Amino acid sequence: GGLLPRSRCDWRSDVCSSDLAGELGVTSSDDQAAKLWRSASGQCLRTLVGHGLRVWGAAFSPDGELVVTASDDQTAKLWSSASGECLRTLEGHQAWVRCAAFSPHGKLVVTTSADGTVKLRSVLHSSELLSQLDLVCRPLLHPIISFLPLSSLPPLFLFACLLSHPP
Repeated sequence: GGLLPRSRCDWRSDVCSSDLAGELGVTSSDDQAAKLWRSASGQCLRTLVGHGLRVWGAAFSPDGELVVTASDDQTAKLWSSASGECLRTLEGHQAWVRCAAFSPHGKLVVTTSADGTVKLRSVLHSSELLSQLDLVCRPLLHPIISFLPLSSLPPLFLFACLLSHPP
């Protein structure tokens, strides 16, 4: 595989995720957008525009068809990786959304915010909140979300706050 560019402009950009085949990568950036890249060539395929503030993170769904982004604008967004179209905006956090992830089967998305909450939603019915955890976690700490690879429901996920600021 090739290397994705660390930055293609004056904005800070972070490589966030790649699809399962390793053919595509997604970056988040200070410029309020995420970008999809061809991993081998570093070619920018599309720019996901629609957030009002910095995009902190992005992740592919397991099938590679969707991307979820997390932003300072207090929202996460679901995007089509094929067209770059914003399919849904996930609202309800009261502070910046720092991290978002898909479940292993791709049917659920979890977001975490500086408001101290973790929210679990269905990808198909994203306006419906399935579960919310209220945490005691400092907003400046760097959150990590990971689903446990389980075949049974309800899906379980791990949440951690690292004791250092993000780079």
